[in-house]
Amino acid sequence: MLRNLCSWYAIRDICFFDDNFFLNRRRALEIFEIMIRESPDLGWSSFAHVRSVDPDLLCIAKRAGCWQIGFGIESGNQEILDRLGKDIHINEIRQAINYTKQAGIRSRGFFMIGNPGETVATIKETIDFALSLPLDDFQITNYTPFPGSKDYRTAVQFGRFDKNWGKLNMLKICFIPYNLTAETISKCQRKAYLRFYLRSPIIFAYLKMCISAPGNLLKIWRGGFSLTRLALGNVRDYFFKPTSRKRFLQ
Repeated sequence: MLRNLCSWYAIRDICFFDDNFFLNRRRALEIFEIMIRESPDLGWSSFAHVRSVDPDLLCIAKRAGCWQIGFGIESGNQEILDRLGKDIHINEIRQAINYTKQAGIRSRGFFMIGNPGETVATIKETIDFALSLPLDDFQITNYTPFPGSKDYRTAVQFGRFDKNWGKLNMLKICFIPYNLTAETISKCQRKAYLRFYLRSPIIFAYLKMCISAPGNLLKIWRGGFSLTRLALGNVRDYFFKPTSRKRFLQ
């Protein structure tokens, strides 16, 4: 099938929408071997649990065309991770991201804020942790207790929960911990995007992508425009009032 995608439709890049593509190591290796043999020019990305990757597996994935892996990190605070039932340790997260970097694969970190028990201090800890990792891309969404989950039944114990289905998309704020406000969560989210993407290594990396593959220019421009609208809010104040910018980025 992969060979047909390349020959019939000129597909050069795909994403495996598997929450843990690397979980079954044997299956993953079989797929990598097929891709190396049948589709050597096909690039791909996927998602993985931090415990499911290791240097050897990642090196083979790189040979098979893998260029990016997304990891569900969620928080940089161990207590929040434990409360979410992630069953991972901060050090395991750091190790997985380092392994991915060493293999020459880009990594995307997925985070959530506004979790049960969240405070301004734990949100700052999460942002600082994200900045300390060698991540190439970053996404931060709002904690959302989905129907059918344990969190959906217990959310009201930890905060104000709006069960309007139109808000259960991780983009709109539907849950607010008792010691936070929606405004604070939104402000922290904007600050997180700014602090991550307005760093010289990230900016230079995207410029390098544009130079090496000009076809990426439009996609990166669109992403930058969306980031600007989401994160900056009042662009004029941000760019023309240095004192406001410095205070915002602290």
